[in-house]
Amino acid sequence: MEQLLEAKVVNYKPIFIIHPGDVEVQGGLHPPSGLAYITSSLKLKGYKPKVVDLIFDKELKLLHEFSLDNGIYIISFSTVLSDRVKKIIGIIRSRDKNAIILGGGPHPTAQKGKVLGEFNLDLIAIGEVDITSIMDAYHSDNVSAELSKIKGIMYKENNNIVINP
Repeated sequence: MEQLLEAKVVNYKPIFIIHPGDVEVQGGLHPPSGLAYITSSLKLKGYKPKVVDLIFDKELKLLHEFSLDNGIYIISFSTVLSDRVKKIIGIIRSRDKNAIILGGGPHPTAQKGKVLGEFNLDLIAIGEVDITSIMDAYHSDNVSAELSKIKGIMYKENNNIVINP
């Protein structure tokens, strides 16, 4: 499986799957089953995502422990976590000038037009989307052409917003 991935990948970018949860804001522990599914799907395809669980990290210190360089960051979140996610994205953007940040989950899906710009995201998955196709696109030699084939995403391209319903 990894040999297939290596043959398709032009420039490997580290993948970070970020669980932005906050146990105090959410009122308890809620297992991130969607992020677990994303992680599993990527691993089955041969990718090696790093999971960053921030649920007990009120000060977001864990984000400073990773080498953030030329990475792809996946964040799934609900409305209640919006302010925290903005802080997380700010930290990522300040530490990784080439970051590609993908948003998904209930809030980005419901507020897609607003969230893409307001949160400074590069792509939003609208509802259920095959994350491995998105990773394949970002690891290809023609990102734009590959993204254009994926349904259910909204992304930035040359200062324009592209929607693939």
